[in-house]
Amino acid sequence: MKIMDWEVQGIEKLKRPGVLVVSNHPTLLDVVFLIAFMPNADCIIKNAILKNPIMSGIVSLSGYIKNDSGALLIEDAKKSLNYGNSLIIFAEGTRTKPNKKISFLRGAANIIIRTKTAPTPVIISCFPKTLSKENKWYDIPNKKFNLTIRVLEEMEMNRFLVLPPGIGARQLTNHMEEFFRKEIALNEY
Repeated sequence: MKIMDWEVQGIEKLKRPGVLVVSNHPTLLDVVFLIAFMPNADCIIKNAILKNPIMSGIVSLSGYIKNDSGALLIEDAKKSLNYGNSLIIFAEGTRTKPNKKISFLRGAANIIIRTKTAPTPVIISCFPKTLSKENKWYDIPNKKFNLTIRVLEEMEMNRFLVLPPGIGARQLTNHMEEFFRKEIALNEY
């Protein structure tokens, strides 16, 4: 018996070196799928993951970028992209809260502005909802769930780059939130 179906639209956009992915994060599986499709993928991870006894060993060995230091975080992201690695950022800083208005932290926009790297938005949906912030990892639906990953075109960001970095980051954060809200609404079941 299958427990899930999945589909990736626009997968070829994830194959480019140095792609900066900004995504929503509805399930625990999101990062696994994105990393599987992206060559040399780096992630920005919550420092709390390193305290998780199940995940800390694997994540420590991966060399992923920790989100606990502002200036160093941006430098690490810049180095990763300059090496030709791809970078995955979940702009909310945690899994998307089901049935809540999407709200981004400014870290993603600061990285985009300060590295001058156009983001590739990825919209992920899961129905029925599972492995979300509100569910335990073992609470799997009685019927198979569908995971859809839509990789969209790079966002144009020149209008944000001409502003002072702090203002550009605030405006870009607002722009990305609105963009993601509209795109996620297209996938609502």
